[in-house]
Amino acid sequence: MSYSFWTNPELGAAIEALNYEKMDSLLALGASFNSCIRKYGLGGFEGNFKSALDYALSEKDVKLVKYIVNNGGNIVAIPMPELFTVNIASPDKADCYPFADERDREIFEFLSKTAYERILKNTMPVFANVVRGIILYRGLIPDENVKIKLFAATEANDTNKVGRILEELVRKKDLK
Repeated sequence: MSYSFWTNPELGAAIEALNYEKMDSLLALGASFNSCIRKYGLGGFEGNFKSALDYALSEKDVKLVKYIVNNGGNIVAIPMPELFTVNIASPDKADCYPFADERDREIFEFLSKTAYERILKNTMPVFANVVRGIILYRGLIPDENVKIKLFAATEANDTNKVGRILEELVRKKDLK
């Protein structure tokens, strides 16, 4: 027997129903997307957990993803294009991101851009997957020494240092 429930049933129901008015009212009352977790699995089994943003990503709902992120949702992962490691050699080519569809591309670009802005403002923690998304999105090709520093700062959750390194990489790329 399977089960599925949200830790905040009202907000979870509003998310699933795409009821933005209800979400607005619940957020105004103090609800948070970051604490609204969907738990699911089979009876007697520990199960799986999915955040509100993970749920929106699995539904590939661009509007819901943007709404959740713009209303305080934490970006802890950025869904990557398929085979991005093969195509990272030509990050400036428009066709180098083999997404399944345009929604995937739009979500990837929105999350990467927003995460970059938040890291520069030091308003979010850093995660390796997010940093990889930013590197790919911005078309950055850091040398090995910079990669080591960047991911060491990421591992240490040093948002300031990650932001400075990314900003320097973007500045160098823009000068070329």
